[in-house]
Amino acid sequence: MKLYTRTGDSGETALFDGSRVRKDDPRVEAYGDVDELNAWLGLVRTAGLDEEFDADIVKIQRDLSSRSAPRWPTRPTRLLRASRRRRSKMRMSRGSSG
Repeated sequence: MKLYTRTGDSGETALFDGSRVRKDDPRVEAYGDVDELNAWLGLVRTAGLDEEFDADIVKIQRDLSSRSAPRWPTRPTRLLRASRRRRSKMRMSRGSSG
């Protein structure tokens, strides 16, 4: 599946603050790592943990979210576009792995 963003691909990507960085910038990888960790923690919580352990994981998830919050867009239109990009990326990665 091809994805067209109408911005071209010069080896850069836009951060949520509007700045552009190279796709191999450590921030881009770190943002993905934090998101993936948070998703895994959410999956772990579905296993029916005891209340104390579950509460600890919730605290960790909130901490991860609050530390990454400044990178998220504040305007609803930017948030919606970011959400669509993430969903599209997830669909693309699922399609290429299976």
